[in-house]
Amino acid sequence: MDRTTIIVLIIAFVTLLAWRPLMDKVYPVDPKKVEELKRKAREAKLAAEGTNNPVDTNAVAPGTFGTNSPTAVVPAGNTNAPSPVSPTTPVVPVQPSVKEELITLETEFSKYTFTSIGGGLKTAELKDYPLYVCPKEGQDTNAVVTMNAPSDIPIGALHIDGAIDHKTPFTLTKTNNTVYAEKSYANGFRVVKEFTPSTNYLVDVTLRLENVSTNAMNLPTYQFATGSSVPMNAADKGLYMYLWWWYGEDTDYTGDSWFQNNAFACFFPRPRDTFITGKGVGSPNGIHWSAVVNQFFAVVTMPKEPAPMLTATRRAQNYTNHFAGEKFEEIGYRYSIDSSFSYSTNQLIPGLRPAVVHNYQIYVGPKEYKTFEKLSLDMKNDVDAVMDFNPPFGFFARAL
Repeated sequence: MDRTTIIVLIIAFVTLLAWRPLMDKVYPVDPKKVEELKRKAREAKLAAEGTNNPVDTNAVAPGTFGTNSPTAVVPAGNTNAPSPVSPTTPVVPVQPSVKEELITLETEFSKYTFTSIGGGLKTAELKDYPLYVCPKEGQDTNAVVTMNAPSDIPIGALHIDGAIDHKTPFTLTKTNNTVYAEKSYANGFRVVKEFTPSTNYLVDVTLRLENVSTNAMNLPTYQFATGSSVPMNAADKGLYMYLWWWYGEDTDYTGDSWFQNNAFACFFPRPRDTFITGKGVGSPNGIHWSAVVNQFFAVVTMPKEPAPMLTATRRAQNYTNHFAGEKFEEIGYRYSIDSSFSYSTNQLIPGLRPAVVHNYQIYVGPKEYKTFEKLSLDMKNDVDAVMDFNPPFGFFARAL
């Protein structure tokens, strides 16, 4: 090895070691922005993880979230407005053992299962899509693709710190083709969710956060779960698992590489748990839709009004029970990517603003280009971007 080669190798090695400190020096990070992102990440992580047990009916509800909770603001000149709720110190609720209740609804192409634990869509079975194309011995030849399994966060789960999470028990009822999930609290706070399957793998969802008391109530930051991306099978290495979103001007996406956060030449990895985007953090117009996808299937949540923030977390999963006949060490990707919309604080004031209502259309089904193209044209929201038909091969993929 000559002198020139040795010098080149030494320079390359020194550059490799100095790359991260050099980038931190050239592109310094604003400490205030870092703290703000950390705060939002903590809130998002709480939304995704919740607690390990159902929350009791008598748990602390909005309006009583600690001694620092602000009192409700009453508009000037309204002498008849109700008095604000006095903040109190939260009480740790008793965690009862609650039996899960399930209700199913079926359409031509899907079977939807709703759960009382979290009050949301637990799974959606796609009747026309077998889980195993070439089943091994011991695998169920009649099994079909089941969306959102095995995630323990149902689609439509709500998280309000101190009161509700994805394991909170709800009361389920069914009327005709609609499933209702309700939760009421002693202080007059009530959550009502409605799920109505539609056509083309769509489910219409309404979320109501109501104050049925005579007192004003504080509603803190809350999150609405929008689904999980999981591997297709045990051999899936997560290469096509992404989070997509549209902020009114363009689409964007992120995937497992962002969570792995491998530095230069895959050295010095610094894994990240929570991804955040939205108003003030990369998506100035809010989130018009978001999607968690794998190679062939997607859960797309389209709010009637743009959501302020979108968060996603990567959680370790044990897929052994999900992928029958596979050993844990043979499973290529052992995580799920869970997403949710985040909303800022509100005040629920009887007679003025007694409720907050959100409406969504949620697509839970295959990545079929014709279906997404029709949705994109009908809603004018570029939702067909989840097909990832980008140049130069996108033109040929559309033709096929």
